Amino acid sequence: MKPLAALALLLLATGPSLAGCTAQHGAPATSAKPVSSAPHILSAEGSSENTVTVPAGAKSAEIAVTCGSSDGAPVSISTDGQDQPRAATCRSTTRFRIAVDRAIHLSIEFDQGSGRSVAVVRFFAEPFVPDPKVATQCTGASAALSDTATAVNGYGSGDVDLAGWQKLMKSAGDKFDVVDRSGAVGSQLQALSDWYGGTDLTPAHPTSDEANEAMQIVNHLCLDNGTPLVILSQYGG
Repeated sequence: MKPLAALALLLLATGPSLAGCTAQHGAPATSAKPVSSAPHILSAEGSSENTVTVPAGAKSAEIAVTCGSSDGAPVSISTDGQDQPRAATCRSTTRFRIAVDRAIHLSIEFDQGSGRSVAVVRFFAEPFVPDPKVATQCTGASAALSDTATAVNGYGSGDVDLAGWQKLMKSAGDKFDVVDRSGAVGSQLQALSDWYGGTDLTPAHPTSDEANEAMQIVNHLCLDNGTPLVILSQYGG
C-alpha cells in the first residue's frame, strides 16, 4: 500500500499585515497564554528555511505565515515531521497550531514566480490536543478516499476494470455516508458522498468543483487538527 498525498490548502487569518496582502480567511485566535510576549518574526524574500529553538516550558506553537506576490504565486509551508505541506496562493495568511519539542524547522517555498513572506511564531505552555471527534471523522474520510485512489490508480494501470472501478467508488460513497456529519468536517461530507456514490459516475468524469472544494476543506481541517488524511492506494503512487 502506497501513501497518496492529498492536497492541502489552509487560509486562516492572523499575524502582521504585509503590503499587498488583502485576502485573509478567519479563524478564532487561541485563548492560551504565550510562554513569552515577544513572538519570533521571520521575514524573507523568496523561498526560505528557518530553525526556531523552542523555549523552556513550551509545549505547542502557533505559526502565522503571511505571503505577498504580484503574480499570485502558490506557496508551500512545511514544518518538521509533517508529511504534507500546507499550501496557499498569495496573497493570503495561513495560521496553524502544532506540538513542539526542541526546535521548529519552518520551510516556506514559492512554487512559481517570487514573493515575500512574514512568519510569526508564538509558543505556548499548553499542549496541542487534537479534537477526538475530528480525528475520527478524518479517519473515516481517509478510508473513503483510499478507495477512490485505488480506483483511479488501478483503472489507469489496467489492474482494475470498469466494474471494479464502480464498486470502489460506491464503497467510497458508502464510507462517507457513515462518517459523523456534525461540525465543520461533517458539513462537507454530503458533497463527497453524493459525488463518489453517484450511479452515473464514470472514469471519464472529472471530479466536480463542489466535491473538489469539499475535499480540500476536509483535508485542511484534518491537517489543522493534527490528524491529516492518510490516503492509501493499492496501485500506483
